[in-house]
Amino acid sequence: EDAIFQAQQAEQLRAAQEEQRQLQQQQQQQSGFRYSRPIGTSEPAAAAAAAVAEPRRDTEALFLWITVLYAERADAGLRFWGRGGAELDDRLAVFVRWGADCREQGMIRGYFNMLAALASGAQASVCAHEFMSGGMLSPRQAANQAPLCSWQALFGALDFYAGQMRQGEPDPLAAAAEIPDAEVGLLRAFLRLCRSVVRYSVVARTAIYDSAELGAMQTMFALVGCVVPVALKASLLDTIAAFGALDAAVLGSGDGDGVRAAVAEMARRIWALLEQSQMLPTAAGGDAALTVGRGARVRGGIAYELDEVEAAAETYPETRAFVRLVAALMHVAPGSDDPLAAAASASVPADLGAAHRVPGVAPYVAFVLDSVLLKAEQRAYRVADEKWAVYAQALDVVERSLATLDLGAVAGGAEPGADALRALATHPGFEIVVRVLCGSRLLDVLLRVLDVGVDAVNSGAAASAAVAAALRIVLRVLRVEAAVLRGAVPALAEAGALGFALNLPRSLTTLEQLLLARRAAVVQLVTFVGAVDADIRLAAVRIVHVLADSSAFSGVDDRVARDALTLNRLVSMVDGSAESVRIMHAFIACLEADEDGAANAADARVVLDAARGIDDAPLAPPQAARLAAVDLLLANIAASKPAPTLAHYLLGFSLARPAAADLPDPAQRATCLHAVLDLVRGERAAALLARRPRLAERCYHLLHRLCADPVTSDVATRYLRAREDFVYTQLRALPAAVAGAADASAACAQLHARAWLWRTAALELHALVLQDSRARAKLVAEWLVADAAQPADDGDVFAARPGAFLDAQMRLLALLDGVRHAHRDAVAALQRQQRDAELEYLDGGDDDDDDDPMGGSARDDAALLGVDVGSCLASTARGCAVYDLQALAVLLRRAESALAASGALASAGARHRAHAAARRVAVRCYFANQERELFFAFASALRGWKELAEIVVTSAWDRVEAGGRTARERTAFQLLRGLAQAVAEPDASATAMPLQASAAEREQRHADVRAALASTLTLSAERLGREWARAGVLLRTAPADSDAPPQPVEPVLDAWRLLIGAALTPAAQASLQLRGNVYASMLHFLRGLRRLAERDGARSRLVAGARDVLASSTLGDRLLETVSADAADASDAWKTVAFSLLDALAALQAGDARASRVVLFLVRKNFFSSYVGALLRREDPALQLTLQPDPASLNALYIYEAKMAFFIRLAQRADGADKLIENGVLDVLADCAFLDMRPSAGSGSGGESSFADAFIPARTERFHQLLMPALDLLLALAARIGRDNVTVWMKVARFVSQHHGVLEAVLKDAALPAVPLSSALLAEAKAVSALVFYVARQRAVLDREAALAGSGHVGVASLHLPMLALLPKLAAGRAWIQRLTPANDVERAQAQVASPLADTANSSNDDSSDAVDLEHSVFGQQASELVDAIVQNALAYAQAVTERAAGNPRQPSQPQHLRPAFSWPIEHSRESDYLPSLALLVAFVRQSLAHIDRGRRARTEKQRLAKHSSEMTTSDLRRLIAASPYAEAADDLGPVQMRALATVLLTQQAARIARAVSLRVNAVEQALVLLWRHLSFFATVELPDDAYATRARGAMALPSAHERDTLRTDASITLPPLLSTLADLKLTSDDFANAATHTSFIQMLVRRIKDLVLRDFSIA
Repeated sequence: EDAIFQAQQAEQLRAAQEEQRQLQQQQQQQSGFRYSRPIGTSEPAAAAAAAVAEPRRDTEALFLWITVLYAERADAGLRFWGRGGAELDDRLAVFVRWGADCREQGMIRGYFNMLAALASGAQASVCAHEFMSGGMLSPRQAANQAPLCSWQALFGALDFYAGQMRQGEPDPLAAAAEIPDAEVGLLRAFLRLCRSVVRYSVVARTAIYDSAELGAMQTMFALVGCVVPVALKASLLDTIAAFGALDAAVLGSGDGDGVRAAVAEMARRIWALLEQSQMLPTAAGGDAALTVGRGARVRGGIAYELDEVEAAAETYPETRAFVRLVAALMHVAPGSDDPLAAAASASVPADLGAAHRVPGVAPYVAFVLDSVLLKAEQRAYRVADEKWAVYAQALDVVERSLATLDLGAVAGGAEPGADALRALATHPGFEIVVRVLCGSRLLDVLLRVLDVGVDAVNSGAAASAAVAAALRIVLRVLRVEAAVLRGAVPALAEAGALGFALNLPRSLTTLEQLLLARRAAVVQLVTFVGAVDADIRLAAVRIVHVLADSSAFSGVDDRVARDALTLNRLVSMVDGSAESVRIMHAFIACLEADEDGAANAADARVVLDAARGIDDAPLAPPQAARLAAVDLLLANIAASKPAPTLAHYLLGFSLARPAAADLPDPAQRATCLHAVLDLVRGERAAALLARRPRLAERCYHLLHRLCADPVTSDVATRYLRAREDFVYTQLRALPAAVAGAADASAACAQLHARAWLWRTAALELHALVLQDSRARAKLVAEWLVADAAQPADDGDVFAARPGAFLDAQMRLLALLDGVRHAHRDAVAALQRQQRDAELEYLDGGDDDDDDDPMGGSARDDAALLGVDVGSCLASTARGCAVYDLQALAVLLRRAESALAASGALASAGARHRAHAAARRVAVRCYFANQERELFFAFASALRGWKELAEIVVTSAWDRVEAGGRTARERTAFQLLRGLAQAVAEPDASATAMPLQASAAEREQRHADVRAALASTLTLSAERLGREWARAGVLLRTAPADSDAPPQPVEPVLDAWRLLIGAALTPAAQASLQLRGNVYASMLHFLRGLRRLAERDGARSRLVAGARDVLASSTLGDRLLETVSADAADASDAWKTVAFSLLDALAALQAGDARASRVVLFLVRKNFFSSYVGALLRREDPALQLTLQPDPASLNALYIYEAKMAFFIRLAQRADGADKLIENGVLDVLADCAFLDMRPSAGSGSGGESSFADAFIPARTERFHQLLMPALDLLLALAARIGRDNVTVWMKVARFVSQHHGVLEAVLKDAALPAVPLSSALLAEAKAVSALVFYVARQRAVLDREAALAGSGHVGVASLHLPMLALLPKLAAGRAWIQRLTPANDVERAQAQVASPLADTANSSNDDSSDAVDLEHSVFGQQASELVDAIVQNALAYAQAVTERAAGNPRQPSQPQHLRPAFSWPIEHSRESDYLPSLALLVAFVRQSLAHIDRGRRARTEKQRLAKHSSEMTTSDLRRLIAASPYAEAADDLGPVQMRALATVLLTQQAARIARAVSLRVNAVEQALVLLWRHLSFFATVELPDDAYATRARGAMALPSAHERDTLRTDASITLPPLLSTLADLKLTSDDFANAATHTSFIQMLVRRIKDLVLRDFSIA
């Protein structure tokens, strides 16, 4: 230090000598005073001084060199201040302290400049402030009374010169005081140091500003008002601006909100000083003159300086500094990018100048507009680039004025108050918008600035800043014009007195309309998309977006007439300009530009700024421009935008034929589509997702929209498929795991990107299937279902590996797991970020209750501020409901202002609490938005995956050919198990975050997403069931010595447990849709499980295992309770599913000898009575409505069918039947009114003209769906009722009595020749005839009805004649075939397929014609079986009613007489058309014998073919399989398998024919019994006097004596041949197990009939 001190002494001596020399030179100069010497003017003295030899200035040069090295490098010079940690070097600090002792002016100036450079940065500025305050001086320097390097010394110098300037004012003849040029340079260096310190340190700024000792601000304003050089004035104004400026430099020096508030308060005080100084005269009518010179009062101020001094010098430093001051004092609230959420500047006093003019800063902005901006082009400039600096700085003021224009009062639709209108009218931003919209010179100036062109901007011209500002101003006006024109202007026009004159232009229109007349300017705007500067590019893209959306530019351009081509105006301008190629390449370059600079979303500044109203982490302008360009393309590819739009033009679609012409080859013409595809091509896709997830999301969204839009779909899909093979390559390139899931924002974008890609893949895969592009569809589908661990290039995607069934995971499920894991990790990371942010930035946060929707403290905060946070909920562009942070920021500011106005914030503590509360609410809303958007992205990804998975398991399933049936079965099972795990997964965001939804809302949200997956689970379960059924068919075709791979039991049972668990999760309990889909999945699973058991007896352990899962744990009861409750109380559609699942669960218990678990549970929980009672109470009226011609809904019908199917299932077990009867099901069915609403025959469709007829079944079909379940349930119960249970049979008889009309109508319609026969009518007749037969067997029922015969009671006895009338129409011959008509599409299709059971001798082997006879079709065969059953029921009924009673015990000799059911004619020519006769029985027996003979031969042939299936041709095999239930599996069968399946089918058919033969034998026995009884009765009964007297009483007529003779004669002729045939009938064991017994019985009846004919009739 001693050496340094000695060198310093020598330097001081040289400085003193130099100072003496300069003083001598100054005394020789002319002493005339000028108001302000223009910068750069030369003088003879100055020239003489320059000619003097200058001494060496090495130290000054060193200072300047350090200045250049460290200027604007934040905290780079900390080591010079004695800071810097491990790199600390004391010699640098000693060097700084040494420099403080410099006294030579050049060295001091260089030293101050060096300190200014080293003071850059938050920490360095604090060190510099401490140094200038004396904290770092050496003891010797501190002992100095007035050290040079101190604030006191330097501000004292400014005050000294200000005082000197004022001393000469009273004496106008005295020489004017003047600051030497060397001192001016020194003062400017000091001011530069002051600006650097206060720019970066709010502490230093506040300390200097508030220091009464320094009086910094008063001193600088005082000196500005003096006559000093304009360069010094500019430095003074810049330093004043630095005290009021709010930028990133000062925000980084402390707490953001505190810094904003402190700087805003400082700026308001500076405004007051500026207004008081009248530097710009604003006092209305006041004296705006300044005192200058020798006391003369002349015009002055900034306007005078501009016009008289700076204009003459052709340079404008003072004016530019003043404009910068105005701009610096107009703070812009964060998040003001949304014009409608902008807030008034907190730094502008609302009452500025209120004492003498209209308050506000309008005069200052008007000066900038009128005197600076509008005249900038007219002024001369010594340096041309200064003009663009003037433009840029003036436009900055304009931009800030627009950014602080608060339009919230007029944009929301509410009536604005007088104060709000007054503030709006006086705001400079409103005046600027009005000036632009009226087409004033301001618009011309803006367009003139833009007219410089993109080439000049890209060449590095100084106009870049001005062009960027002009573009942002144009964009801002475009965004606010609607609110101004539709809200602000009408409100001001209708407002009353505002306290000042309001002059609005007569004509205002939108900026788009003004630009329409300036086509060249529009094209110029669009060309700026090609600017190198990212800010300019971003603003240009956004402007083009707004123009493309406007009605003015999207309308058809009438100037274009190219072969009826219609172009909107914007496309016409761009395409017709000479810059069209440049514009195309500009957009391409914009999409390709990639620069780093994205903000870190977890950074504290981002969190806090976002909480103030910025929705997302800020992006670097290049990335924002890329996103804006893709958004522009997206917005213009929509159904609402008539093609072609600007997007079609930029993407390369033909303007003449956008929907047909192919896209250009990139080698011929590059387009934006090629640029987008380059971004996601191949391996770049993964990199883009990782580095630019939001851009990747929009690219995939755009490609999906192109493939889905009706105009572009064909062309885009064709191009992507042919040239890019887009879907397959993208699926292969996309990693399953989501990278960067720790960043919630990036995770959201990645999940959305995956969603759009998967939707596109689903669309493409479905299109490939529809277009029968088998190879491409096979490639995509097989890749999706292949093992994720297998290399993508492996040819065999289903290569067998050990344990593959259990361990392998298909790629489709790997994609799903990647999404699930990414969401879980992102939620955990987001919760950590929130906790860290609250601990660090919210003073430790607080403990919130997880179940509290807002958290205790958050609720208190909202209550303290009186705000409703929920009112700020809004939907994003993606459709996610989030808190509008900008609206919330406005709401919180207004709440704080209202509290302050009410006096509630009088104390500092109250203000602190209110501010902290607002901050907590804002930050927590920010994190709540992050969580909401994250979950929304997760849900979107799941739905995209769902679309792809559903296409795979539906339309593209048959394209999975590799691995064959086994691979498809395994794929379906893996999908089922994986989806069941995903559906049963708990919510990853179950831990509540403050301001997140309540627990119930979260569960509901989680359930809604899982419900989407559950529908895919249902499809997978259905597909698995089909595969299991198909596997059963193929197993039947396997050779006998082959070993079919066993189905693993444990994985299947594990999947069953997962399904049960999925139905019982909290999410499932919160969502009926989720539960219902899981129920449907369980239903399909159980059906497939039963088919598995059917195909192999050993696999029945699967059913047993599934039954044990329900029985051996609490899962069974919990499941039954949930399903039973839904069956009782759920909505219509899910009731059907619930009852169907109960039916399946009951069927699962069918093979168990123990009491049914389902029945026991329903009895214990009293669900039986609820289900049965609901039939009458709730469902009966609804079912009646379903029979209207145009029913509103058929849900009630479907519920009824499912419930009755469940009841029928229960009725097949004794315990179930008992419980149904106990709970009154018979009484309820008897009282149901809907069963009596049978429409008349033929009214099914003809009389009901309705559009819904194509979708709603005919009324007859609907009634059939209602009647048949009731009849089937009664029949099932009747089979379980003992014959001695008279009480129950009486209830069945009551049902017959209550619905006698319907039952009678069914029987009559079946017998009427005029009524067409359908399978539905035959099924009803079969069920009714069986029910009548069951009831007629009960003698107690018949006795009761006989007792009530005279009371008008109708019952089973009243159905006697309709029952018997069936026989003449159905039993004799095949005439009923002529009445048979298919009633629906299914029956019509069956009528075209030949039945393999048809017993025809002529047409069965005739292959010459494709036509199928109705009688020999599948439909005809089914109808024939129904007719045979009806005839058998009628014969059984006739046999029952003709049985002799046991006799009267008291009079055993008097047996009851037979009640004949058939009339006496035995000759066909004598019988009636409506009453059955003995001739009918004879004909039926004869016909049955022929049928039995044909059936035997057909059975023998089937058995022979089954043993020798190799004799059948391929066409015969295909025909046989096509008519079987296994027709769907025909394509999977080879020739050997087809023959094996044919063997199985032929064996089944032979068994079926054998059963039909046995039934016909039984019918023959019944007919012979009836024949014998009637012949015996007619031969032995005592004839009445009047044989026709009994007909009057409704009984069958007895033959007279003459008729009896005729009967004897006819019987002797007719019966012997028949009896001889019967005598030769020999039944075998193939017909019956006890064939000998049946043969003996028939022979016995033959003998009795022979005896009767030969003996009794002859005797009579």
